[in-house]
Amino acid sequence: MKFSISRAVSAIALFAAICSHASETDKANISRVYVDTVAPSEQLAYENAALSYNRCLSEHGFRYSWTAWAHETGPTNQYTWVTGPYTWETFDAFGEADAPCEDVWRKLAGPRLQLEASVFLIEMPELSHVAQSTDEKPALLNVLAFTLKSGAEANDAFVAVQAKIAAAAEKSRWPHYFRFSRVRGGGKDSPDYIVTARYKNWAAARRAKDALQAQIGWSLMAAGVPRRLGAVSVEARLTFPVRRKRDEGNFRTPVEKATGDALVAGGWLEDDDPEHFRFGSLTVEREVGPAKTVLLISPLSASPERE
Repeated sequence: MKFSISRAVSAIALFAAICSHASETDKANISRVYVDTVAPSEQLAYENAALSYNRCLSEHGFRYSWTAWAHETGPTNQYTWVTGPYTWETFDAFGEADAPCEDVWRKLAGPRLQLEASVFLIEMPELSHVAQSTDEKPALLNVLAFTLKSGAEANDAFVAVQAKIAAAAEKSRWPHYFRFSRVRGGGKDSPDYIVTARYKNWAAARRAKDALQAQIGWSLMAAGVPRRLGAVSVEARLTFPVRRKRDEGNFRTPVEKATGDALVAGGWLEDDDPEHFRFGSLTVEREVGPAKTVLLISPLSASPERE
């Protein structure tokens, strides 16, 4: 299984509106997400275009809510727009309500876009650990993406492990909350599942290394990696949708340290000394789609390689 280390996004004031639900013939557990990639030189023009588009929506009585998020880590020239959760019936009506302003978006924002991707997220409360009160809009949102091996067996195993994690978090009243969603309609490069965690500020999100370590440990549990591996070798592959010069050394040290500490803290390794933990290559590549960090962990034994 491959998992992507999360990227942080922060809410920005591009639009706010009162939402209105259609009749509840099905569950209001579906959100729609757009991720826009914009050239750095075009970001100000893009944000102004978004404001013009949203003024148009308000003038036409658009009754649904969008939240715009700026990407604070990973590619910072990306924006994520989220609406929901609504029912499928609401999304049927959504297009009609949006239609009067489509030309405004295409004319003003379209020329600024390098890439736009969209998915639906289906919330899975049985796999989530959510605070009782979540009315307050968070300043930061951590996003963790999972891409599974093909086949029902891999999916069923992943969901079963995640259900145990969620149950354990609820039982122990774990103070770190997360929302689990299945991705639908995103194309071949989209992940299968998304996990989001809300934070009031950077301090609440913890220091970068600690947050990275926690995300790696959580992902190892979700992947069902057995404890007491003895010794492992690790390789890392970082991908970004925008080609630019990046120093491999800037990524290697924090990823190596966080991975070793996570393996020890979670009981996968006795120690992260050279006898037990070997960090090999780290590559940085351009790849269409969301930025991600993939760790390839291989036991240094006769056991088959794990991914």
